[in-house]
Amino acid sequence: MRALSRAPYHALRGGGAVIEGAEFLLTHRHIPRRLILHFGAAAACVLVATWPAAWLAAHFPPPPAITLPWYLVLVEWLWANLPVVLAAEFAAWFALTAYVALALPRRLVWAVMAQREVPLPSPLPRDSRGPALAWLGAGGVGWALIAGVPVFGPVAAAVLACLVLGGGLVVTTLTLRGWSWGNVLSFILTHWAMIVGLGLGLIVSLAIPVVNLAALPCAVAGTGCLLLREPRPEAIRTTEGTVPCASPDK
Repeated sequence: MRALSRAPYHALRGGGAVIEGAEFLLTHRHIPRRLILHFGAAAACVLVATWPAAWLAAHFPPPPAITLPWYLVLVEWLWANLPVVLAAEFAAWFALTAYVALALPRRLVWAVMAQREVPLPSPLPRDSRGPALAWLGAGGVGWALIAGVPVFGPVAAAVLACLVLGGGLVVTTLTLRGWSWGNVLSFILTHWAMIVGLGLGLIVSLAIPVVNLAALPCAVAGTGCLLLREPRPEAIRTTEGTVPCASPDK
């Protein structure tokens, strides 16, 4: 019960990471200027992702009608618009997968680490994209299978998409910090509420026109700021030969 009571707090922490990332990039304007091509590639991934999503929204079967009391009107509205919600989540998944595969967000993550005075791991990870793409690929397949289950399958898929997207950002960041695959999965299982909130924040930001063009870099930067406050699960030597520790006030 205590874990469930703390879940909304951690979900809000995760959801606010996108806003924190935007604040970080506005405060350190030299990072976007230096990575202008990276930000352009992220915007292109978002624009391309909107095309299949618009087609897909018309092909999701509509959910059965329900009638709820007036104070649950938001739930009923979301239920009635479930195909649009699933299409928006698919667009977010497509954009994030293309972004991780093509835009290589490692330079942005390492820029955040440098600004926060967190040393890089030694040796540097060779393939930072593999674990994130594996997570997003497996999560995307699971999402699609669950969405096909009648009645409550689309609802479960809508929730699962938040975990998949938030997990994709977390896997990307922690892999670049030098964490092992096992430690990353353990972190996801123990911080599921924060990761769901992070995924929901990404979905919402990608659904807002114009804002969505910078949403992916903001989410990556915000995830970096959020996770650099988390202690490392093991002593991983850095390029300076020390065990890194990020101060919460940095």
